[in-house]
Amino acid sequence: MFLINTFPYGTIFLTIVDPGVGTERKALVIKTDKFTFVGPDNGIFSLIYSENQDFISFEIIESKVLKPPYSSTFHGRDLFAPALAYILDETPFEEFLKPIPKDELKVLDFPLPEKTLNGYKLSIWYVDSFGNIITNFHKDIVKGPFKVQVNKKEVPLVKSYGYAKKGELIALFGSEGLLEIAIREGSAFKVLLNPEIEVILEEEK
Repeated sequence: MFLINTFPYGTIFLTIVDPGVGTERKALVIKTDKFTFVGPDNGIFSLIYSENQDFISFEIIESKVLKPPYSSTFHGRDLFAPALAYILDETPFEEFLKPIPKDELKVLDFPLPEKTLNGYKLSIWYVDSFGNIITNFHKDIVKGPFKVQVNKKEVPLVKSYGYAKKGELIALFGSEGLLEIAIREGSAFKVLLNPEIEVILEEEK
């Protein structure tokens, strides 16, 4: 989500993570003031909805887009890619799309950092294959100084793993700009399992 704004204005994103392919799930085109998104109605655009309150949503009319022979298990090729081509060709939307109310869209729950009296309480978004714990705290949320606490104990915030000793518990911002809790040459998840992670704001010096 945080990388989207690095793309040029007008970019069209074809997003295919579609375990419900061939079922009754809807096929969507979502327009924001900057970008267009094409993909399934399975919650994959949930963060787009939350970050863009004025988005416009459309359902792809399959009978207008699917051309025989087509597969019910390959909508990326047979449905979504042709719909994207129609958009690139500036085909009027009403010829292959119909509006869909926002309250009918599938939305997944992606918790955002919870504001506290002196900072933020974070949630774990996922754990990578190295056991690093990736949180929902992006580096752009706070501009001033802060410290990171894990289970009420401060851990050093470093630029990269090279600044940590082997086995040291650290915090750092990964390639997606999200705060990670890690152990150099170890698995933070195996050691901590489900830790309480907080960002504590500090006064400007």
